[in-house]
Amino acid sequence: MRYALTAAALLSATRSTTTSALASSTGRTCSPLASSNMAPKIKVVPSSKLFVSEPDPSWFGNGANPMNDKAWTNANWLKSRFHFSFAEYSSHHNRDFGVLHVMNDDLVQPHRGFGTHPHRDMEIITYICNGRLTHKDSMGTEESLGRGSIQFMSAGTGVRHSEFNHGDEPLRF
Repeated sequence: MRYALTAAALLSATRSTTTSALASSTGRTCSPLASSNMAPKIKVVPSSKLFVSEPDPSWFGNGANPMNDKAWTNANWLKSRFHFSFAEYSSHHNRDFGVLHVMNDDLVQPHRGFGTHPHRDMEIITYICNGRLTHKDSMGTEESLGRGSIQFMSAGTGVRHSEFNHGDEPLRF
């Protein structure tokens, strides 16, 4: 699962939480976080309602799928389920959840991945459900993360990174 929060929204939420904690420690009963719009209502969305993306592998720096293997099509190298508007999915009814702007569930087939691409002004949290994710970025970080690992990346004013499944089993994150 991948989560992305805008840096400004994360800072705003952190300030509200800090203010709330200070008010509690001083005996005051006010809670800026509770009285603001930072606490959105929970909306349950069944998986059948999530947008499913299966993009062309060349969009992310991958070669064509094997021609002689009927198990592969251009549509199945990646299956992403978008919880909010993202990439080719756009719905004004489903843009974000408070400071959370992206929540994708990605399934990447073996020996495939996302070529180098940019991000900025956001915090990216990745949780590995199954398989191994190999991450490399423009800050010099290169690592492989296994099941249960959590990666936190601050994009700041800009970072470029790639993510691949170099293994022989599907990767879900």
